[in-house]
Amino acid sequence: MNSKQTESESTQIQPEESIHGFKQAVTRQVTQRSFLQTVSAVLCAFFGVRKAKNHEEDIQNLNPIHVIIIGVLAAFCFVVTLLVIVHAVVPTN
Repeated sequence: MNSKQTESESTQIQPEESIHGFKQAVTRQVTQRSFLQTVSAVLCAFFGVRKAKNHEEDIQNLNPIHVIIIGVLAAFCFVVTLLVIVHAVVPTN
């Protein structure tokens, strides 16, 4: 009887391991997709062209840490771009 229990336990462990590995692969894909969605959402917010339906989905699905990081980076890039344009247009003495 003990060998039957061990056999059934081993058959139960193997599917869990394969499912766990599958969950990790899916989680990586979702995380990457979520990060790209965050970039899109932040850039649309900078231009003010986000639909209300997409905004509601973003609130539920996006990682707030990603939003903050991308928002700060986008603002920094925007300021640097403005500085470069100003220095290119305004002559220096």
